[in-house]
Amino acid sequence: MFRDGAVYFGMVALVNLANIIAIYTGDVITSGSMAWFACSISATMISRLMLNLHNANNREYGFEPSSVEMEPIRFRDEDRL
Repeated sequence: MFRDGAVYFGMVALVNLANIIAIYTGDVITSGSMAWFACSISATMISRLMLNLHNANNREYGFEPSSVEMEPIRFRDEDRL
């Protein structure tokens, strides 16, 4: 939790710092060019954080996704009506 949180906040802080620098030093066209990248990195990092927390919870309680057996879907035979 600590490692993933630190990586998340570190990456988001660096990308937002680059975004702020681009806004203050860029001209009218390039001033907002890092905003899409900052939003993409933020969404990617929070997804990574949530997936890692989900995996840690599964390991703690001994749930292995590969051990789940699913039953196949059976359709009714139309000729047997």
